[in-house]
Amino acid sequence: MIVIRPGGGRLYEQRGFRGWIKADGDESDGKQCFSEWTVDAGEDGPPSHLHREHQEAFFVVDGTLTFQVGEETIEAEAGTFLLIPPGVVHAFFNRTGATARCVNAYVPGGIEGFFIEAGEVFADGPPDPAEVARLSAKYDVHFEEA
Repeated sequence: MIVIRPGGGRLYEQRGFRGWIKADGDESDGKQCFSEWTVDAGEDGPPSHLHREHQEAFFVVDGTLTFQVGEETIEAEAGTFLLIPPGVVHAFFNRTGATARCVNAYVPGGIEGFFIEAGEVFADGPPDPAEVARLSAKYDVHFEEA
C-alpha cells in the first residue's frame, strides 16, 4: 500500500509546469505511473508528442487546460476526464490567467523516468537533439512523430 499526503510525492519541474509522482512503475509492479501536475497561467505543457505503448489519462482538478488531441481541441475545465490511447498525438496548454491542476496516469508504468531526466536536460535551454532522441526511445515519448 502507498499513502501520500497532500503536497507529497517526488517533485519534478519543467518549464512552466511541475509534477509530483505519487506511484511509479517500480512501486506498481510496472502496471502504472500516477502523478499530480500544476501548469502555471499562460504556460504550455510538453510539445506535441505521442506514446506508442502507453495509454494516458488526465483528470482536471482545478482550472482549465486546453488539450490538442489529434485534430481536436478540447477546453477541459475542472471535472473533465480524458483518456488518450497509444499512438495519438497530444499536447496541453494553460491559456487562462490562473494555475491549473490535474492528475495524470499512464498504463503501463515506467514512463516517469522521462520527466526526471528531461527536467535535467531541458533545464539549461534547448537540448541536444541526440539526447531528446535517446530519451524518446527509452521512455516512449515521441516528439519526432507528432
